Amino acid sequence: MQRAYRFIALGFVLIIVSATIVRMTRKSSARAQPLEVSLVGPPYSCDPIDYDAFVHHIAFRAVYSSIITQYHTGSFVGLLAESWSSDPSFKAWEFKIRTGMQFDNGDAITPEIIVRSWIRLAFLMKQKNSHSAFFDALEGIEHLNSPLSNISGLTYDRDRIVIRLKKPTKNLLDTLSFGLYAVVHPKDYDSSTGKWKNPHSITASGPYRVTNWDDDSISLERRDGFNFNMEHAQPFKAIRLVWNPDRR
Repeated sequence: MQRAYRFIALGFVLIIVSATIVRMTRKSSARAQPLEVSLVGPPYSCDPIDYDAFVHHIAFRAVYSSIITQYHTGSFVGLLAESWSSDPSFKAWEFKIRTGMQFDNGDAITPEIIVRSWIRLAFLMKQKNSHSAFFDALEGIEHLNSPLSNISGLTYDRDRIVIRLKKPTKNLLDTLSFGLYAVVHPKDYDSSTGKWKNPHSITASGPYRVTNWDDDSISLERRDGFNFNMEHAQPFKAIRLVWNPDRR
């Protein structure tokens, strides 16, 4: 189901976030005129666990960062991950995480935060009896009983994340590029329950931040401090998402 949603949304996402992760360039000038995008209805949550709702693909993909992206001509490109490798069995994967990546409040995006973001998501999905090809294959997933749990399948150090799986998973990069596995700030959810604190509030890990959310629209603004050299040559400085039928 995750693959189906992603392929359906791919064309829309590329149009909407053409200002984000689509080609390599070190020099860019932002377009001053905002891009206005009409949605079929209002988003109801910026929590990635609600990402299967189609409208959330469009509204928040530019606000999240994943460790891997393939929205650049379908090829895998590291976003938060600088490099990666797997053993011949495809059961052990290692990701080197970029230094200097930050949330929009200035806090560093670290391997620990990435792993805790995944653990929180895995716990909530387990509570809902919802299955994930990634989480279900993790070593030690049977011992996951809290967002604070540690399992042998997800470990980290200062600049690395190691994933250990119970079965070969050749398509892991494809899975991890999906928005469901995007990285969120620990302040946005309760550490003991995993519950999202405010469905209309998120600390951005991607190239855009939410600046306003009202009954008619959501405004996104490009983060000048998003220190990564993968974006469109002329990104939009602002994106406005609207769902008023009169403007559609």
